[in-house]
Amino acid sequence: MKMKVLLRNLNTREFVAGKDEWTSRAGEGFDFGVSFLAYNYAIRNNIPDFEVVIRFEEYSQEIILHRSRFAGGPMETMNYAG
Repeated sequence: MKMKVLLRNLNTREFVAGKDEWTSRAGEGFDFGVSFLAYNYAIRNNIPDFEVVIRFEEYSQEIILHRSRFAGGPMETMNYAG
């Protein structure tokens, strides 16, 4: 099962596509491989409102890991979308 780990900006609804690059299409988003790397990228690049999206393309399903809206807060909830 192929899986992609993406980072989505909640304000623009766009995915990180590369350094300083964004896309509205999940298929063009950068695959971080693991959620921890996506989370760290968001923190290091001062993206205050984001979610880590784990996409299973074969099944058109996502697992969404929401970040707290408070600066420096931990990932707090898991939401299954499909």
